[in-house]
Amino acid sequence: MANYVPLLRMKRGELTALKELQAATKAKVNPYLDVSSDRFRGKKATKAQPALSAPENIASSIQKSWGTNRIYIDAAKVSPSPASPNPLAELADEAHALGVALVPATQLSASAAYWTDLTSVHTKHSTGACL
Repeated sequence: MANYVPLLRMKRGELTALKELQAATKAKVNPYLDVSSDRFRGKKATKAQPALSAPENIASSIQKSWGTNRIYIDAAKVSPSPASPNPLAELADEAHALGVALVPATQLSASAAYWTDLTSVHTKHSTGACL
């Protein structure tokens, strides 16, 4: 069981810090990532790498930083868009495909639509939820 749940905001330094933790420390930590619209963005293609959608980019960043360990993700502040109509579900699907143990998280003040999305992610992936 985790002893420490740091609240992080998906900044590069925070993800690097997670990556640098020793295995024994990781076993005692379950990060809570608070993802906002300004952090929910894709990655442009380069000569070496194809373009990534926002959910692909975030899931990949999490997997590279934290591996497949359990991590709580709160995407209630991410506004749906034509490119990503259901951000939490899309992120959960991408993370699941990479083997990341993503657990959807929320706050009591989240919208009813977000609660519905969280419930559907839990139902689809049997992840549980974090409040």
